[in-house]
Amino acid sequence: MKRLKNHAPPTAASAALIVAAALFVGCREPESVIAAREVNAIVFDLRDRVSNPKAVDEAAASLAPRGALASHHLLDVLCDRDADVRRAAAALLGRAGYAPAVPSLTGTLKDPDPRVRAEAADALRRIRDARAIEPLAARLKDSMPDVRIEAARALGAIADVRSMDPLLAAVTEEYPPSVRKAVAEALQALREAHGPDLFFEAMAGTDPLACQGAALMLSAIDDPRADDALLKALGNEAPGVRATAAWALGKRGTKGAVEPLLAALEEKVPEVRGSAAAALGILGDPRAVPPLMARMADGNRRVERAVMQALVDLGEPAVEPLIKCLGSRDAEIRLKAVWALGRINDPRAIRPLIDRIKDSDSRVVRWAGDSLVKITGYQREPVLEYWEKWWQENKDRFQTDKAPTGQARPSAG
Repeated sequence: MKRLKNHAPPTAASAALIVAAALFVGCREPESVIAAREVNAIVFDLRDRVSNPKAVDEAAASLAPRGALASHHLLDVLCDRDADVRRAAAALLGRAGYAPAVPSLTGTLKDPDPRVRAEAADALRRIRDARAIEPLAARLKDSMPDVRIEAARALGAIADVRSMDPLLAAVTEEYPPSVRKAVAEALQALREAHGPDLFFEAMAGTDPLACQGAALMLSAIDDPRADDALLKALGNEAPGVRATAAWALGKRGTKGAVEPLLAALEEKVPEVRGSAAAALGILGDPRAVPPLMARMADGNRRVERAVMQALVDLGEPAVEPLIKCLGSRDAEIRLKAVWALGRINDPRAIRPLIDRIKDSDSRVVRWAGDSLVKITGYQREPVLEYWEKWWQENKDRFQTDKAPTGQARPSAG
């Protein structure tokens, strides 16, 4: 009894605490705790399989019943030290289409790991929130091609007109083909969403890169206004715009562009001359042969390569002028001529090429032999006595006055 007297009876407050504690022991865990545990387990399992779309879809489906609770916890996981975990979190946020994640995902576009940056861009593509436009546009200049591709795809999916200028600027860059393809597809998505007038407006603008990109896009648009816009662009102050417009006119097959392109072939800027030469070759107008022949010794290697390819593209009208070049005192001109004649593949060049096997320049000899093999199919080293013997045995099989390119050739041997 003495021990009991030393202890006061329980008050109402302490009794309530005892009851609450008893109830807590018997209750379930909060949903947020359960969701966090499930997210951690699924992300850990997925981190080595993020490149497998099916695995990501299955993981996202497993988290779907938890809804926003799971997505909210993924935002915490997005800051994990493990890059694979961050990548998995970004992928799952994208699958969830969780718009509140946009600020965090745009921040992840600066992640030190390019795989994480690419996954964040892909997640933003799936969410399609205009808040991501500026950060995604900045990733068009990322050091890694995969990130640039995903950024372009995301901008195309969002399809906001504010993406136009950065995409037009990006399409002019000398990216790998896969990147340029992604950028062009994004621009095509913008065109489908807003119409082709976007490109014509860019052509009339003052931003040279946007104008240049618009010229590239107009090269593939079936709109008669494009020809006039591109012809006008040949007079643009920016050399890059003039060069791109020249190339685009060739790709479009604009027959009325021949005279303006011949004028562009005389420009001071090598880039413009090269694009004009390429376009003239594609258009295939014989009037371009003499001006192109005059540019065989342009002095700029890129222009000279474009000129020679243009002469090859022109084909038959260039054969006789090129044969005449085989007698040039300039070994470089002879070398270019034997190269082009072999690729035009016209039998009229056979006898003149055999004569070049005794050229004083070993490069001309080697290329003459290569061109003879291409035209005749006769596999022989560039040795004069072999080819002289072959010619005596086979010359009657060729109409050397004006044989068509597609004439049947003797078999090797």
